[in-house]
This record gives sequence, C-alpha cells and structure tokens, in this order.
Amino acid sequence: MLEKIKCPFRDDVHRMHEERYGSRAWMDIYGIKYRVIDNTLIITSPRENQLIPPTIIDHINALPDEVKVVFNLGYDFSTTGLNLLLEAFSNKESNKNIVLDVTCMNFKIGEAISLWDLPDNIKISNTASMSKQPYFGENAFDWWLLRKSDGDFSKIINKLDTKSKRRALDLQEMALGFYLKYSDVLDKKDELGKCRFVFSWIKHNTTFAGCQRVGDVTVPLSVEDSDPIQTYRRGMGVCTGRARLFKTFLNNRYLNIDCYLMDGVHITTAHEWNEVCLKNGSRLFFDINFSRNGVSELGKCYSEVRHFDYLRNHELEDGDYVRPLPPRNKEKRKIVPPLPKRRDNQEG
Repeated sequence: MLEKIKCPFRDDVHRMHEERYGSRAWMDIYGIKYRVIDNTLIITSPRENQLIPPTIIDHINALPDEVKVVFNLGYDFSTTGLNLLLEAFSNKESNKNIVLDVTCMNFKIGEAISLWDLPDNIKISNTASMSKQPYFGENAFDWWLLRKSDGDFSKIINKLDTKSKRRALDLQEMALGFYLKYSDVLDKKDELGKCRFVFSWIKHNTTFAGCQRVGDVTVPLSVEDSDPIQTYRRGMGVCTGRARLFKTFLNNRYLNIDCYLMDGVHITTAHEWNEVCLKNGSRLFFDINFSRNGVSELGKCYSEVRHFDYLRNHELEDGDYVRPLPPRNKEKRKIVPPLPKRRDNQEG
C-alpha cells in the first residue's frame, strides 16, 4: 500500500525531493510534506506562506480508493492560500474523502473564507482531526465562526467534520444562551459595562481548578480545565479556561466586542488573561484570576507579556504577503511530464 500511495509522486510536478522517517514520509519540490499513517496520507503545508498548487488534486485522485487524505495546514499558511485551495476543490472534482485541518491556522475575525461551494466530500476541521483524543483548547477558527451571522453560521457548520461541527454548535449555544438570559441587563450597558458584567458573572460562577508543577512548568490538573466549553459546563477552569470563556461571551455576533487573549508570566507562573479593545479606542485588561476588571495597566507582577491573539488579527492588516509558487523543477522545464497511470495490481 505504501508504494501505491507514493506512486503518483515519483516523477511529475510534485515529484519527491527528499524522503524521511524510513520512507514513510517525503517532501516534494514545493516544500509540501507528506506522511503515511495506516491508510491515511497527511499532507502538511509548506513553510514561509508558500501556496499549494491545484495540481495536488490530480495526485490525490490517482491514489488507491481506500486511502484517506488529511491536509494539515500550519501556522504560517495564509488565508489566501486556503481560499485558493478551496477554490481548486470547488472547481475540480476529487474522488476521495478529504479533510482540511485548520486547527493551527491564523484567521482574522473579519476575513472572508470561501466555503460555500465546497463539495460534500471535502470537510473542514478545527479539532485536530488526526488526534484520537477529544479536542480541548482554542483556535482562530473558533472565534472567526462565532462572529458570523446566524445565516452564515448555519451554512458553514455543514462544511465541518463531525467533531468540529459539535464544537461549533456548543460554543454557539453558550454565547447565545448567555446573551438571551441576560439581554435585558446587557442591552442597557455600554461596552465597558458589558465587559464588567461578563467578568463578574464568570468570577462568581466559576472557580479556579488548580494546577500542578511538572518539572519547571506549571500545568492544569486536567486538559479540560483550559477549554471554554468545559469550564462553562463544569463551573471551574484554570486561567486559560476562564479567559477563553470570557472571550466566548464577548467575541460573538451578539455582543460584537473585540476581546483578545494574552499570555505571559504572573510573578513566576505562566498565565493567560484578556485584553479588550473598545470602540472609543481604549484598550483595557481583564484578569479573572487576579480580579483586574478593566484596568489600563497590568502592574509589575506581570512579565513576558505577549499580545499574540491581538497580533494574529492585526499584524498583516496592511496587506498579506504570499510567496509565489517556485519553478516546477530545478531545470525550469516548460514541459511538464504527464501523471503516471494508476497501477492498482502492481507494487511500486
């Protein structure tokens, strides 16, 4: 089976450039990485914002019928690259079930992603699709989807795989349920008042779940304690879980408040809290664990502060830079060799 999977990549526009991990993994001339686990081909996006050419679909279609395909799209794979890949799958039919895993990608809240024409056999995942464990945490796609209109949300969730669809519905139910329950109070408050109301609610309705020391690192007692859904359901979480719950209640289509996650060190312990950017230009900090309810300065007990969530929404605002596709081969030949025929009854 391994040789049949590798066959379409032997001598063509995606031909192998370097083999790794005992021949079960390789990289092509575009820097795209491939790895075979059981009957699944994992395709990892290249680094440095490199695009994935649409010719990849021909190679996927030439694979044996029983092979599954997962695209692992990384941190520096751009939304432009994702949209071009989505367009390719929308315009050219694929005969395989394919998952596009965007768990590690960065999205700005207002970016357009062209999911509407995606065929039913192509699904989006933001829950680490190759992991056999439940997904706990947060990612940019969570927050991007929470800001979509009700109509767009209803269409988009049908493009997600099963785990991701369930997560999206859970976050949506939390955000809508909270707003409907307290809308009479929230609608009478300005932005800062809404933030402080949400802060007080989480402060009084969740407790700190506790941490443990593993070597030089402080970690939650359970991975569930960092997840906003589990923090809400169980009524307890660590700093990450409570900060992400705070963002869930604000950064949605109902309250529409720009809330971001921050991390750093509080005294000597790794920590996460929130930054809110109000429409009047104010940027205020909220830290549920240490009762900072909308302050303009953090104080000396905070160090190594990173505005990572704010930056992933703003750092490329002046125009994304996308690296063009490199020449198809080192000789820069104009004639591209044809794809090899499938050889279902032969090895190699």
